[in-house]
Amino acid sequence: MRNELIDLLRKGNHSLVIHRNTTSVYDTRGIATLLQIIDKDSNELSGATVVDKVVGKAAAALMIVGGVSELHALLISQGALSLLATSDIRISYDTLTDHIINRTNTGWCPMEMACRDCITAEECITEIRNLISKQK
Repeated sequence: MRNELIDLLRKGNHSLVIHRNTTSVYDTRGIATLLQIIDKDSNELSGATVVDKVVGKAAAALMIVGGVSELHALLISQGALSLLATSDIRISYDTLTDHIINRTNTGWCPMEMACRDCITAEECITEIRNLISKQK
């Protein structure tokens, strides 16, 4: 199943594919989709297989809190990988990077920066929500 989901992500040029009871594809960038899913129904990610184009520490935290069971990332940061190692999520990835860069390629992704010093997924969620509230 995982390989089919990876193919779906790549061939459709999607940003995120989630399979639980059915398969859902998303084309939005960033962590907004994962955050919306968790806020809407905290159990929706429970036991899901997720294929994501880019996984930074913030996305990893959301997947841990959401209860994802398996993750494949095309690109994953070292911070995300370290955080995911504290969970039971089965992880695979194509490329490991030191950190996720922002959309203008001028520095760190703001979410990656906000979560950089967090130890737990819960701490990351607090920082994510703080950053989002500051941006509003």
